[in-house]
Amino acid sequence: MPSTRRQVAGAVLAVVTTGAGLQASAPATGVTPAADDHMEVLWARLHDTKDYPNARGHAVYHADEDGHHPGKDEELDVAVRGIKKLAGKRVRVYVHGDFVGRMRVSAGGRAHLHRHDGVPAIEQGWPVRVRTKSGKLVTYGTFRAHM
Repeated sequence: MPSTRRQVAGAVLAVVTTGAGLQASAPATGVTPAADDHMEVLWARLHDTKDYPNARGHAVYHADEDGHHPGKDEELDVAVRGIKKLAGKRVRVYVHGDFVGRMRVSAGGRAHLHRHDGVPAIEQGWPVRVRTKSGKLVTYGTFRAHM
């Protein structure tokens, strides 16, 4: 009967050999995934504030860096939850200090903005803020590269 060490070594060798076989059988297209990926994606986690301690959410920005999709080169998605006390009201979204849109807060305390048109080019490190009509900060974050 083989020892435990030999059994483990045999199992590791089998896994490595199987993985190498799968890699070798992958189709050779000559195009790496990175070479075919022309989308820039930035992501921001939205944090709570003193006035809205349950506010959470995210903002995602997509940009077609090569302009292959005319009219749909930029896309912005902002989602916020945990703001029930603003139910039925509109909140405003700002990126780098510029107004980009409004969202109506649902009875459940959620709001969503999805834009294709009129989205400014957004850069890594730029802030995103969600504010009430009077300017009170609801939630905030900073765009970072999405890995």
